[in-house]
Amino acid sequence: MPAIKRLWATVLTMSLALSMALVLAGCSSKMSAKKEQKLFAGARYQPQHRNLEVSGHRIHYVWAGDTTLQPLLFVHGSPGSWEDYVDYLKDSVLLTRYYIAAVDRPGFGQSDYGRPMVELEDQSKQISAVLADMSPTRPVVLVGHSYGGPLVVRVAMDDSAHVRALVLLAAAVDPSLEEKEWFRPVVRNMSWVLPDVLMSSNEELAHLKQDLEEMLPLWPSLKLPIVDVHGTKDMLVPFGNLAFAQRQAINAKPFRPIILPKVNHFIPWSHHDTVRTVLMDLATK
Repeated sequence: MPAIKRLWATVLTMSLALSMALVLAGCSSKMSAKKEQKLFAGARYQPQHRNLEVSGHRIHYVWAGDTTLQPLLFVHGSPGSWEDYVDYLKDSVLLTRYYIAAVDRPGFGQSDYGRPMVELEDQSKQISAVLADMSPTRPVVLVGHSYGGPLVVRVAMDDSAHVRALVLLAAAVDPSLEEKEWFRPVVRNMSWVLPDVLMSSNEELAHLKQDLEEMLPLWPSLKLPIVDVHGTKDMLVPFGNLAFAQRQAINAKPFRPIILPKVNHFIPWSHHDTVRTVLMDLATK
């Protein structure tokens, strides 16, 4: 019976992940100017695009707001793009306290679409370049969802001077909870039929467990505020990741866990108000 339950859990998880991936695949390449104008019609600030060249790679991000305010950067999961945070870039409440940006991670959106950068350490250098570009002198609040969670943690480990605080949303940070998934080699062999965005996602996720293991000795270096938000019914990134982060971030000042009962993986969209409240609270400190 346990084996059957595990099989069904795997099937359900894969189905949910694939469904979400197919939805996000439609917004993981360049947004048309017409769509962008429609999404931001009536918004106080129109999105501004920036493209950087970092070590031979293109990294793209979008920003909106008053650049004299506290800088805030959203980092999407796998797959995804800056479009995942359109509602935050238009959030009139957040824009009273923050200058807001959202990035296309390497391999997604307009950042070398279809060319994955599989190691978190390498992606961290790309994100650090964005931080230095968007806010040369003021540390940035980083928000990371799902795969974006461990990435912003890695950025804070590598580049603490540029990071003011971390907000983790359903973050995959515990290497022991990253099981070796039998279907990843199968997906790799289907590159001729699957969208580039799914191939990029598959490649980086296959490497995540190793990346998280390499980060283990670096956790005590985190001496900044961390807010970790996770749902108890997350079928993609187990709820146990929150407890792991709390055990590891022993020097966080402070570490604040927020548990969302019966909530699934898609917190940035299902709990916008919660995320806003967390960010506004950070802005007052």
